[in-house]
Amino acid sequence: LIGEFIDTILGGDWIAKRMRNLLYDILLNNATIHYGDDGFGMIATAVLQALAEATNLGIIARDAESKAGVFTVNIPKYSESTEEQRRNRVMPDITWEALLAGAIHQVKSKGVLRASM
Repeated sequence: LIGEFIDTILGGDWIAKRMRNLLYDILLNNATIHYGDDGFGMIATAVLQALAEATNLGIIARDAESKAGVFTVNIPKYSESTEEQRRNRVMPDITWEALLAGAIHQVKSKGVLRASM
């Protein structure tokens, strides 16, 4: 095999597009987002929502016991921002990691069919 499976590529593209749209909506619908932990949390809701939706669509795997999506999100704190970030109004990066759901891409079935006369 060369490259990645198409469901992996499309799943990643869907997450990126959905997350971008949700972030845009938050920025567009709020005249001011406070540069602090509360504002960072507001922005993070877009990331959390996109990953939850990706879980419901079967893009992100679910934990076998809890049925929760297998992903982690690190929301930065104000105290982690630098003076330069604050001066330029740039929020520190939200980092996340998710486990893609597995998919079957090939199967073989073997058997014997007998007829008795």
